[in-house]
Amino acid sequence: LSSTYSNPSLPLNTKLKQSSNFLPALRPNNLSKILYVSALSIPNFSPFSFNINIPFGDDNVTINNCSFYNGGRGVLALSHNVTVDNSSFYHNTIGFDAQGTDHLIVNNYFYNNTEGIVLNDAHNVVIRNNVIVGAGGDDGIVNSASPDYVTIDSNRIYNTSLGIQLSSASGKTNARIVNNYIYNTSLQSVDLAEVEPNLYFANNTINLSGNDCFQISSGGVTNDNQTFIGNTFVDCTTNSLDIRFSTTCTDNYYINNSKLIN
Repeated sequence: LSSTYSNPSLPLNTKLKQSSNFLPALRPNNLSKILYVSALSIPNFSPFSFNINIPFGDDNVTINNCSFYNGGRGVLALSHNVTVDNSSFYHNTIGFDAQGTDHLIVNNYFYNNTEGIVLNDAHNVVIRNNVIVGAGGDDGIVNSASPDYVTIDSNRIYNTSLGIQLSSASGKTNARIVNNYIYNTSLQSVDLAEVEPNLYFANNTINLSGNDCFQISSGGVTNDNQTFIGNTFVDCTTNSLDIRFSTTCTDNYYINNSKLIN
């Protein structure tokens, strides 16, 4: 197996040969501060381990054209400024686990990961132009803590339980969810809670939801400056827009959203 890395101590595109078809999890601090990983296929047969673990302090990492499969986490990013581009994630518990700040997740393919992309306490994350395909109870893009300044743009999500979920923790602010296509979810296609302030939800198409196409709720926070514009909801089993605010809200806008039934 031939792998291509680039780092400060090696020329660009240096070839490193591996004699086995199995590569252990890669840790940038053990590889002279990897800045670029390309054309690498990493199987990991333990559901509790990592394919690539990027610890705090190992910043400015780019992963391009790689494959991650059969692991606990395909990539765990605890650091800053991690880019994953044009890569594939198959049969992992979590495809990409985003913590730290300033991450870019673009042009990737996720298939049959229990959770495709997980946002923890990540700050300033862009998730764009990815394809996420579930199989039997998988989720698309979800959170387990309180990310902020998150952009979810132009992704295609198919056959998941939840398509996009930002809930289960307070303090999530400044979310921009635009131009996504979500098809055939068994639960809510989009499930938001405690996203406050500054939510912009626009030009998304949600088709065939087993529950609400879109649900947003709040507990003890206000719900200010939220915009829902130009979205299309098709064949929602329960509600198209299910809005459950238990506290005051100001500057909320609902403009040109459509409900269709096939």
